[in-house]
Amino acid sequence: MGALLFDTTEAAVKLAHFLAWDIRLPVVVLGHEVPPELQDAPAGSVSVGEDLKDALRSLLVLALNPTPLMPGIPQPARIATPSAP
Repeated sequence: MGALLFDTTEAAVKLAHFLAWDIRLPVVVLGHEVPPELQDAPAGSVSVGEDLKDALRSLLVLALNPTPLMPGIPQPARIATPSAP
């Protein structure tokens, strides 16, 4: 679904970079600015305060947005079909 980044040490950012760019998971950073390595990640990366509830909410919102399979190629829009009564 995504990754929560609690610190911005070199090892943590390296793992988050792998998750954001290679696996294409959204990343939410708690209590710090988004490191330059994670900015413009395909699935998104945001910074929130120290509140874990806000971080989880942000992660869920990012996870709901479709991620392009290839960089620079827009993904087709999803069409909701009405359910049968």
